[in-house]
Amino acid sequence: MTYQAMWFRQSARKLRLLDFDEKNLPLDRVSSALERYLPDRVRQIDQQGLDADHNATWWELIFVDGLLDIENQEGKTLRVAVGVTSSDRHAHRALSLIRSSGFSQVRRELGIDRQWIVLVKADQPHTQDEWADFLYSWVDRPEEETGCALGSLAL
Repeated sequence: MTYQAMWFRQSARKLRLLDFDEKNLPLDRVSSALERYLPDRVRQIDQQGLDADHNATWWELIFVDGLLDIENQEGKTLRVAVGVTSSDRHAHRALSLIRSSGFSQVRRELGIDRQWIVLVKADQPHTQDEWADFLYSWVDRPEEETGCALGSLAL
């Protein structure tokens, strides 16, 4: 896990938005969805010598550093998967992958409404206020057809 992911989770937890509980999305449910819809991604576990018994391994395969339960202006709570990166190239590559039908099927099976890739600063954490402003403004944006978007906090 990157420093940026840890900083993001810390802010999301303080904002009481983080819902990354293994009871809500147990390993067997996550791994089953990925094996069914993204078998090529799952093969990376063995190829890269990753720990298949660790939830974070599976989430990293689908660019998820945190799951949020966040309410929009209309009062509807949305489950949003967020991946953070400080690499512009990685962000665009991840966005093109998460827009695929396989990723869409995984999100549907896991009850994820939207998925965002967020470009962040590499050298320091964003403040809790910066995250709050970003997340709440993005949840109220019109949803893209795929439910996926690329945002930036890297100013």
